Amino acid sequence: MRFAGLPLAPSMSLALFGLAATLAGAAACSSTPPAEKPPAMTVVAVPDGTACAPGVRSERCPDVPSTPPAAPGACLEGAPGPRCEGILGPDEAKTLTTGLDAARKAVLDSQYSDLHAMVEGARLALRRDSDVADIDGPTDAARALKNAMRAVAVDDGAAAPRVALALARARSLVGAKAMSDPVTRAGALVLVDVALRSLPAGNGSATAAARTMEGYVALERGDRAAAKTAFEAATTLDPSLGTGWMGLGDAARAEGAFDTAASAYKTAAARLPDDPAVRRAFESASRREALSLPAPPAIAFRVGWDPLAPAAPPVPKCPVAVKSPAPGAALCRGLGDLAKASTRDEHERGAMLVLEGWKDLQPLCEKRDPACGPHVAQALAAASRSLQKAGRLAKSIAAGLLVLRYTDLPGATGLLSTVALELADRYLSVGLADTAADHYARHLQLEGKTRGPVAQRTLALRIAFGNADAAAKLAEGLAGDTASPAAERASALLATAALVRVTKGAEAAVSWLGRYKDVVEQAGMAAAMKDLAKPVSDRAAAPECASLLACAVRRLAGESRWSP
Repeated sequence: MRFAGLPLAPSMSLALFGLAATLAGAAACSSTPPAEKPPAMTVVAVPDGTACAPGVRSERCPDVPSTPPAAPGACLEGAPGPRCEGILGPDEAKTLTTGLDAARKAVLDSQYSDLHAMVEGARLALRRDSDVADIDGPTDAARALKNAMRAVAVDDGAAAPRVALALARARSLVGAKAMSDPVTRAGALVLVDVALRSLPAGNGSATAAARTMEGYVALERGDRAAAKTAFEAATTLDPSLGTGWMGLGDAARAEGAFDTAASAYKTAAARLPDDPAVRRAFESASRREALSLPAPPAIAFRVGWDPLAPAAPPVPKCPVAVKSPAPGAALCRGLGDLAKASTRDEHERGAMLVLEGWKDLQPLCEKRDPACGPHVAQALAAASRSLQKAGRLAKSIAAGLLVLRYTDLPGATGLLSTVALELADRYLSVGLADTAADHYARHLQLEGKTRGPVAQRTLALRIAFGNADAAAKLAEGLAGDTASPAAERASALLATAALVRVTKGAEAAVSWLGRYKDVVEQAGMAAAMKDLAKPVSDRAAAPECASLLACAVRRLAGESRWSP
């Protein structure tokens, strides 16, 4: 198998991104052209004297704090059922199963190299969203995430795999404990942020789908303005994407702009004619029923996402002249070429010469032959950096992992922490947040550090994945970082305490945070501690409604326009 052009064994290429050895099926599915005219809809006339929905501010509805009556069991914000039940068209489930079965065969026949099939496998699995277990995973959601991650591994520069990854990450949050609290919800949504942030620049349907997801993530955070901006961008990039118009309607209805919402929903209905939730949303807008959004977090633990690794050192030199056909001659020629490289092609050619030379030197290095000097580990690290400059991220990661694997190479010890940090940045750049978090943590361990920007980013990712124990350990280190502003340290502590609360209970959260009460009070954020004592709210017993984000995932999964 070739991994982005670099020959690798199947086991190594899959291990590169922390993936399992099996692959869920996928199938190509052609898009359905939008209907020429929107389906007929009955507009509900609302006389001027009719009461408005709560929280609406407009010319017709200045401010109405009361709660309007709702039909028992009605779901005004989303479809019934946590997974947006009823969104599938007639006989669609059977078609999806047939497509997934056929695509799985296509992926296996391609020996895990068919990018299109992997993306489609993720998309179709997210659309079907069943709990049926098979050899590839326990649920469609799990198989979708696996397929999306593998698609990213096969082509690190394509847009569609990143969209599939963002959708799969968002689906993984449905029903998660973290979504029950505004602070932990905002933290968990970082996983979707990271996947979307990794999307390469573009103006096509994949970018429109990504902007649509950005809009729904903003709505989950209660940020109407950001949501509106994202949906407007999505509908401009691809006016045929129905979910983008649905989002624009949702954002408008949340603001009380009911006429704008109804117009957007009507456009969405033309593109999603079999989606009953679109009609329900249109009718709600016509009745001037406001769309309530999740509460924004009371505190925000924010970190930057730019690369954290330091500038690359100069390309190393071979200690002595190595002449062909001596082992390592190609590696030394590659180093010489890298020292002079200025274009992407030159960086890639030099790096591949280094890797060719490594093949010759590897047996000698394993025998601790003197020919394997400190320049070998340095050369592998240099090749990894040059492959990144060449835009070959998968190759770059593969080369860097060689350094982390062969830790007993002469001189490797001094490179390990830096290479771990570089690889963490690269994993993050392709949206693989879990593997990035592990490499950031490895860097901290190798450096013996518990504070600083790397620790903050690792904490944000541990919170996103709901790892309370690892998050608490990191937050304790950051709490003692007196060089950081008190507000920054307090935010880290409060975000971690919120995670402890939803995973272990209010009593455990209050007890843990009590040790750092002085830091929180110094930052003037003591009021936020009171919320930690409140018990975690249980979900309503009857019948549960889908979140806007859950419906957006399933709806976008039904639109194949963004898929390759």
